[in-house]
Amino acid sequence: MTEEIWWDEEEEDAPNPLDYARRLDVHCWSDHPEINGFVDNIFQELSTQGNAGIRRRHLKVVLLDLYVAWSSDPALKISYSRSPNAYHAGSIYNELHISRTTIDVVDWLIAANFVENQNGFFDRRPTGRSRISRMWPTEELVSLFREARFSVFDISWQEDRLLIQLKDMSKTLIEFEMSSGLENMSEVLQEYNKILNNTFVSIPHLESPRIEKEADENNPSKFDLVTQSNKFTRRIFNNSSFEEGGRFYGGFWQNCRKHLRNDILINDQITIEIDYSSLHPTMLYAMEGIDYWSKEANDPYSIEPVSFLSNPDELRSLVKGLFLILLNADSLETIPQAFRNGAANGSPQKKLTNAQIHEVVDQIRALHNEIEGHFHTGIGTHLQYRDSQITNEIVRHFNSHDEPILLVHDSYIVRQGWEEELELIMQRSFSDIMGEGFSSREKYVGHTYDDVMNELYARYNFRQSRGTQEEEDEDLALYREVAPNKTERYLSELRLFNEWVQQAD
Repeated sequence: MTEEIWWDEEEEDAPNPLDYARRLDVHCWSDHPEINGFVDNIFQELSTQGNAGIRRRHLKVVLLDLYVAWSSDPALKISYSRSPNAYHAGSIYNELHISRTTIDVVDWLIAANFVENQNGFFDRRPTGRSRISRMWPTEELVSLFREARFSVFDISWQEDRLLIQLKDMSKTLIEFEMSSGLENMSEVLQEYNKILNNTFVSIPHLESPRIEKEADENNPSKFDLVTQSNKFTRRIFNNSSFEEGGRFYGGFWQNCRKHLRNDILINDQITIEIDYSSLHPTMLYAMEGIDYWSKEANDPYSIEPVSFLSNPDELRSLVKGLFLILLNADSLETIPQAFRNGAANGSPQKKLTNAQIHEVVDQIRALHNEIEGHFHTGIGTHLQYRDSQITNEIVRHFNSHDEPILLVHDSYIVRQGWEEELELIMQRSFSDIMGEGFSSREKYVGHTYDDVMNELYARYNFRQSRGTQEEEDEDLALYREVAPNKTERYLSELRLFNEWVQQAD
């Protein structure tokens, strides 16, 4: 069976259930005894050829990922390639050595009526939309899933899964050798992922686990799933260098818009998000030995109104985007086109003229003349490396307390009660990485404790100051009354997760 070339012009714009799919997770794994028995029983029913150990390992990965997808949402399909060239068993990124045997496993499951399949296609038209193959469980396999004596929470990944990725200039994964420094990074990540694996993180009011999101280079899909299987975090380095990029990626919360992140609960408790204020500009000043906030009171992304725009929020967003382009563009002349290329289709920013863009850029250069030497240097990915070092220190601290923290690059989500400690460790981590003297609590951190609590009080009509423990308990009870409704989906998943945790203990 090979990828076929096919399209239907009459239906190409209609919603297609096959589009609701995620890629096969070749890291899906568990050594749970009930899972091993489940896999063995199905393995005995299949007509297979070749090394039994290799065939069983591949079958286990496919079955477990089918189970995880079905548990997340029965409508969810798994996409996979039927090209043997798509499987690189010897790659450092393929610890389970999953090979083209995956294709054989799917065919065996199809023959045994355990899996439905739709072959992919390559659309040669200039505006065509190709699709790789899709698979999903049949009712026969679903009935076995329902009878299974294990939980979806028993499925995660093998302990030695690679936690670091390295990409070249074209964003392609490349091979590398581990070093002591990378092993230290991996230890922090491994502990962090263990904590997340034992933490319930969700959005209570969602009827469906599916959330729409904007695609980016690290997450090309147009949707994400709010599930306990979608928390795994890794670090991705760029430009073939371990001193560029290195940010933490993973966890559905990174793909949530702000209004959804506001309602995230950790272990069924209120959360608060705190960010660094204008992190990259202040980092550049720190690299020049200048404490930006001691010399300026203004937001570094704040400029005077321009001829075509006066709304301060829209203007700030424009300045923030152009500041990044200014760091990475080859020259002033290339900035307008680079900015428009990165703007969202249909957005007002896509239609800005060269003159309008240069009007803003001129103000940015005048405002930040002390760091102008960093413009047009491509330093953006190195700044990401610096901020990832800061985040690594924050994660290390919370790991030591066995306390979960959710990462959104330069902002962090914690349970209520940990926000003051988060602010303090954010200050200390900034100083540790950027140098002493750059840790002003009021300026370097985006929200003070009182600001955050006032926002929370405003949303849920809480009293305007912290009181006794009894009053705080009353606040929490009030929150539970006025917070977004907890759907049956949320309550059921929470109950099953808590049962799983108790059994594990």
